[in-house]
Amino acid sequence: MRVLLAAVLAVAVAGGGAAPSASISLPAEHRLPAELVLPDTAHIPGQRLGEWGVDKFFSLWYIFALSDNVEVSKEAYTVLAPSNEAFDRVKLTPGFSGRDHIVNVLRNHIILGEVVTEERLKQLKEGSQLKLNTLLGTTAVFTSRAGRLYVNKIEIIGDILEITNASIVRTADYIPLPDTLRPSAEPDVAESPIDGSGDTEPGDLTASETASLPLLNEVGELSDPEPGLAVAHAVDPVGHEFATNNQRVKIPAVGKDSFVEAVEDALSLLRSGVGEFQGYFYDANITSMFSKDKEYTLFLPVNEAFQRFYPIDWGFNPFLVKEFTRETIMNHFAPGKLTSKDIKDGLRIKTMGGKELKFKKVPENILVNGNPLFLGDTPISHGNILFLDELLFVDYDVVAELRLQHRDKETAPLVAGVAGEALFLAHLIGELTHRENSGSDATFNKFIDYLYRSFDDIVTSVSNDYKYTFLALDDSAVAAALGAAGGDPLLADSALRDQLLLSHLVPERLYQHDLRDGFTTQTLGGQTMKVQVKDGETFINGARLLPRQEHVYNLGNVLFLESFPFISADELRQRAAQAGAAEPEGSGAAPGGLGSRFENVESFAGEQGSPDGVIREDGPLRVTSLEPARPEI
Repeated sequence: MRVLLAAVLAVAVAGGGAAPSASISLPAEHRLPAELVLPDTAHIPGQRLGEWGVDKFFSLWYIFALSDNVEVSKEAYTVLAPSNEAFDRVKLTPGFSGRDHIVNVLRNHIILGEVVTEERLKQLKEGSQLKLNTLLGTTAVFTSRAGRLYVNKIEIIGDILEITNASIVRTADYIPLPDTLRPSAEPDVAESPIDGSGDTEPGDLTASETASLPLLNEVGELSDPEPGLAVAHAVDPVGHEFATNNQRVKIPAVGKDSFVEAVEDALSLLRSGVGEFQGYFYDANITSMFSKDKEYTLFLPVNEAFQRFYPIDWGFNPFLVKEFTRETIMNHFAPGKLTSKDIKDGLRIKTMGGKELKFKKVPENILVNGNPLFLGDTPISHGNILFLDELLFVDYDVVAELRLQHRDKETAPLVAGVAGEALFLAHLIGELTHRENSGSDATFNKFIDYLYRSFDDIVTSVSNDYKYTFLALDDSAVAAALGAAGGDPLLADSALRDQLLLSHLVPERLYQHDLRDGFTTQTLGGQTMKVQVKDGETFINGARLLPRQEHVYNLGNVLFLESFPFISADELRQRAAQAGAAEPEGSGAAPGGLGSRFENVESFAGEQGSPDGVIREDGPLRVTSLEPARPEI
């Protein structure tokens, strides 16, 4: 049995890599008092809470950790946790108790700054007491009587769960609040329809039936009515009716909204805990797939399910691949309303994406494709929501394979110095240098040398605000253009080299499928790049395009040509002859321009030196694709 505890508390903990969505403010009526302090329980294994039989009480954290105003304390603590049986009896949920009341109850069960251990309680003698203050300011009085342990006359059951700097004391019931903090008298729930009319229609929920609805369906909350203002009923943001007047609130499981409308409202209400799914759901644009009059089930993953696949600072984010993300979202919906009671061991159903879900019942839990469901249903109009802390059909093997196909979605390591202002150029050198995983035996030492020598001259023409395409020639193509005459004018003439490199840089990311017959664009050098497709071959200004492309992270692409597109072989040879067919002094040594920029500079990856150090040799795989995926638009 697992709970949302660790996943959701990560949202509330200051620092510690909180999810971006955690910064979104909740509406005022859903915020907690700013003074609310909760202990840092994120390190408690959810499975242990389930085994201890207190996970339902801890699930209250799911609601309160959604608030911006919760302060998480790093102090030692003790939680007096009512058992699941007590939780089921009391129905302490926002649907049936005001939020202020629940806050008081939580604080009455938290002792901050003290760890109550089993050894400590065993030292209590018959009739003696251990008194500790709760966060509410009340006193928790521990006593021993006839070999049994009690706190405020409530029996402590079983062993105490002791973890680092904390303990969890399981109690047979809730610790009573002082009379001054108890809510106003709540009359017995009458067996009447929720609208209070007294007339029962087929399908209406009576109050007692509604009282059995689980926790997560009861997230709606009305603020206390103003003095003297009688509130007969109101409607919460999820379309569930409320009847108030400081009495219990009854929430019908089914309303008039379509399933999609109910899902959108529920996601909006819970956005700080499930905001990642909410964003991808809207991006996927799949609402037209749902019929207004049909029922569905949503297997809703919490933020942590997505965040575990996010890169740290730089790397591959699988959810930038729109087709993959759309398919993932679709596979978390299934036709038909499925509740936890409907699930039988071995049940198999199809998702909206066409994949199969397999259910397995184990002691105290239900697994779907091996992933445990959180206990409890969240009935909404035309369907049900079940919560997960893992994504369905997504694992690290799937992400690794996806990465090989979509290197153009991978963000690049940061680079210090002037190269950091022109990341494409810096990482282009690494792309051409490290060829182990390129799928090609071609070498690019000539172009690497050109880029080194001209880096200082052309770097100011390249900006991180743009994506780029570089037209590269391998060493054999450069040698064929220069001929056997001798020297290389691109080494001897820096102005010619600078102009040639700029003519090979296009300030947009081009894929092979973009290069249709008649396509034109401008290079950084001012030349017009013209594409011609003839007999199945593609040519750029007369130079044949080779059938492969590579990605420089998400910064741009490299396309490969058989010859120079903007200068002829005859002109190159003529310039070589004019230059005396001699290479300048220092040829073949480490170039001064780019190398000097990187001297003693540590890259983000922690490596030092020239670009060989900046671009990690053990970094992301270089991928060659004859049929590249269409880029994100």
